[in-house]
Amino acid sequence: MNLLINYKNGLYVCEMTKLLGIPQYNVSKHLTILKMAELVEEEKQGKMALYRANFDRENLALFESIATLVENEEIFEDDIKGLENIYPERGRAC
Repeated sequence: MNLLINYKNGLYVCEMTKLLGIPQYNVSKHLTILKMAELVEEEKQGKMALYRANFDRENLALFESIATLVENEEIFEDDIKGLENIYPERGRAC
């Protein structure tokens, strides 16, 4: 969730898989749960789906709490830095 909150343009499952180092199935399963809870939005783009945090007013307080909790955690800083390495490759399939 932290990745999606910080990267407002959205992420593909394959990008989250690379960043988090966990299997695609696990990422997809968690995204399905977050989507059911209306915390995440999905935009189909051909065979792929782009996921974004759902910044509706009801979710803002939760997202602010998450941001505060992880603000000083180095592990999450590494995730965000990892985005910089992935996005130059965005034109290619994951």
